[in-house]
Amino acid sequence: MEWYTPWLQMQIRDSGLSWLTLLEFLDEVESDQSQLEKLCSVWVEVAKYLHDSPASIDDIVKRLCLEGTIKMDMEASDKDRQMEAARSLVFALIGWQTLLYLPDIGSTPSSILAIDNDTDGYQCASRLSLKQEHSMCRRPLVECLNGFGVLLPPSGFVLDSSDTGQASSTSPAVSRTIEPSSFNAFLLSSVTKTRIKWVESLSCHLEFDEGANVLFLFRFPSFCAMNLLGQGAHEKTRSPLRACAKSIGKSNQWATVDEVDQLLLEILISYRFLFGQTKQGRQLYRKIKLSSECTSADIGEPVKKDVSSSDAQKTGPRLGYCSANIEDPLLTDLCSRKHCNYSFVLDNQRDAYDTGRDLVILKSRVVNLQRYLSQKKPRTWRELWHDKRDSAQWFTFWAVLMIGGLGVVLAFMQVVLQAIELGITR
Repeated sequence: MEWYTPWLQMQIRDSGLSWLTLLEFLDEVESDQSQLEKLCSVWVEVAKYLHDSPASIDDIVKRLCLEGTIKMDMEASDKDRQMEAARSLVFALIGWQTLLYLPDIGSTPSSILAIDNDTDGYQCASRLSLKQEHSMCRRPLVECLNGFGVLLPPSGFVLDSSDTGQASSTSPAVSRTIEPSSFNAFLLSSVTKTRIKWVESLSCHLEFDEGANVLFLFRFPSFCAMNLLGQGAHEKTRSPLRACAKSIGKSNQWATVDEVDQLLLEILISYRFLFGQTKQGRQLYRKIKLSSECTSADIGEPVKKDVSSSDAQKTGPRLGYCSANIEDPLLTDLCSRKHCNYSFVLDNQRDAYDTGRDLVILKSRVVNLQRYLSQKKPRTWRELWHDKRDSAQWFTFWAVLMIGGLGVVLAFMQVVLQAIELGITR
């Protein structure tokens, strides 16, 4: 994951001057060391404690103090502020190590834990709340994270009755099977005008804001691959992401370790049926530019620079937000190649996906998208040409149109020739 270190440096830099508050209680370091180097010892210790499945964020803070990694004067008048700073630091590091959320540092009071608004204000299962009191740091880690939303959804989880996949009397029936030829990013773009926003939190992957017509996709699939392909079962179980999984039987709104593995695999598979398995999907992905020069771009349109706030309000959420020229090579491999180079993905690739077997974690999100696509009908000749969800109907329509059109042209030519012939005879 070559992208991770520069990405982390960017996160630390973008967090602003609030880091001065977070770092002032650490051991003294050399003046020429960077902020990333100052955090290195804390980073390693937090990762180690996560491997040991800590009970809470406060437990990690206490262990950091006992080990001397951080120093806190509990007799000082500002001891509460020191504790809040330590909690915020651990909370931020957990977010950056697991990518379940991005910490929002500095925009809220020091007594509040906050996560970044990845979904542009859209309230979905993974973003039910953006803020929590620091008192939640005393609670078990799973309960604390669950306060923001279902960051690690379990098998078969649905937020409400609209996510069950059952069609109403006014909506088309939704198939249990997903075929890339009839369900992909190109069709979502051309038929429903759906836009894509790349996000940096894996918990937001495949969340869909129907009101704004925006689909959120995780932009770092190599993070999923790295966690999925750990060096042996022991290391896989003790990774920071798996440390955030629940113990079996404790909650029906949070994933177990095995379900975390299934979620990671389904995220990787989704890039294939959305982009990689169809020619049009691959072509669409190549039009999406992720570079340091772009701020936003609609699907299939040139990159636009210096987009004003008024333009943003008119056009709504945009596609392809990126920063610092940070890209994940695996994303390009999964989305732009007919045959990707990763055997574990190819082994789970299907010509048709059973949502009850192949997409047990992300089923509700995929079914919502499938239903939304099935409700939309093409309205222009261009949309009719691109809409190949029913190939037999598509060929029949265009064959009848072409044959009928040819017949009309021939009949018109015959009338013209007869008129000319009459004119000559006279």
